This record gives sequence, structure tokens and C-alpha cells, in this order.
Amino acid sequence: MRNEDDKIIIECDCGTHLLRTEFDEEDKLFYIAFYTYGNGNMSIRSNIWNRIKYAFQHIFTGKIFSDQMVLNQKETKKLVDFINDRIKLTH
Repeated sequence: MRNEDDKIIIECDCGTHLLRTEFDEEDKLFYIAFYTYGNGNMSIRSNIWNRIKYAFQHIFTGKIFSDQMVLNQKETKKLVDFINDRIKLTH
């Protein structure tokens, strides 16, 4: 069973995107998924065929995220260092 402390969900300031990061203790990997609220890149006026394809993708694959990355410990450290360095520059 995964610990709830091993995941975080961060919302974009624009209000239409979401970033979900989860740590897998066993593999020591970070999983980062990008989500888009609503129909993603589909316009509200998107044709019915595109809407049906989107629904079937969700039903049959279970994937509701736009994309996903997997980072090992080394790449995660690079990302954390980069963010920390930029935060220090702004304060």
C-alpha cells in the first residue's frame, strides 16, 4: 500500500492544468503526470467523433492524463536543485 505522503498534486495558476507527482518507494522512481481539466486540447465545439474517441480512450486505457514522465533519483535531484536555485534568486 502506498503512503499518501508519497504523492502531491499541484494546480496551475491558469486553473486548467494539474501536475501529480508520486514516489515509488520500491523502485525509487518519481512518476509525474500532467492533467488538463475538461476536454484538454479539444475545443468545446469539437465534433462528436473526437469526443467519443476521448471517452473510449479513458474507458479502455484508464488514462486521463495528458502525458507522463518517470524520473530516477539523479534526474529528480537535478530538477529539485534547479527549482531551489531559481527560488533563491527570487527572494
